[in-house]
Amino acid sequence: MEELRDFIYLDDVSVNSHLSSLGHGVPSAITESEEDQEEKSGSLAGKIWGIGGEGGYSKQDINSTQTKLEITAPYRFRDLLSTLKDKGIQIHENPDPEYRQSGDMVRLEGVIEPMALFKVEAAVKELSEIFSPDLVDDVHNINQEPGKDGWSKEQTQQIQSVASFVEKMTGEEIPLRMKTPGGHYGVPLDRTKMRKDPVKQFGDEKEFTVIGRIDRTLQSGESWDPVSASSAPEEYISEDTGEWSAQLRKISSQFNLQVEIKDWELSGPSAIIHPIGLFW
Repeated sequence: MEELRDFIYLDDVSVNSHLSSLGHGVPSAITESEEDQEEKSGSLAGKIWGIGGEGGYSKQDINSTQTKLEITAPYRFRDLLSTLKDKGIQIHENPDPEYRQSGDMVRLEGVIEPMALFKVEAAVKELSEIFSPDLVDDVHNINQEPGKDGWSKEQTQQIQSVASFVEKMTGEEIPLRMKTPGGHYGVPLDRTKMRKDPVKQFGDEKEFTVIGRIDRTLQSGESWDPVSASSAPEEYISEDTGEWSAQLRKISSQFNLQVEIKDWELSGPSAIIHPIGLFW
């Protein structure tokens, strides 16, 4: 059954790669044809070569119109799901991660929560937008006394610096936790493949659907630490990831963020997903 999809995230390269591996071509466009039929009719009477006669006639004119449609990534995503079904490859819906293995295709439905790095980044960015330079200038012009009824320029600049720093620490992958009926999953999203602003999308509790493959499983006693797995530039990472986590906790406390232990790591049994598409 078809469903409406508003994509928040879509890995176009992964879609094409999976289609190709299944022996399915990846066209860039399709052509649709439409035919218009027009029927003409009338009567005939007269003589030809001395032979008289009369009767009726009819004629059909067929006009063919071709329309070229560019195939977008969401269209190819739908094509991938159809191909998987035709090939008999199962997509497990909200499975218990303890009984799945790497490479399995899954469809997860549930609430997504930001994890440590991104949770701090999102909160600080919200503050950064509230106290943007233009707004601060307006407030200062009205109050004439910066810092008395609001934040000073220096304070807002510090917030913006922290926001930029935390984003660089987060790196290219946005760490998320997804709560499904089958269990909890780690869902790292490639920042470059986001189709909408992640801060605005994952700020409130909202249900999403993720389709992807299990990258790796976590057994009991194992855990996934987004800080250690971060793709942040080396200059922002110390060899002691515990020290780095402590710095993030310090930033969280300075901004009164409610960050729990579960926000900093995902414990097994669980699984980390390689997401292909995320939508609602």
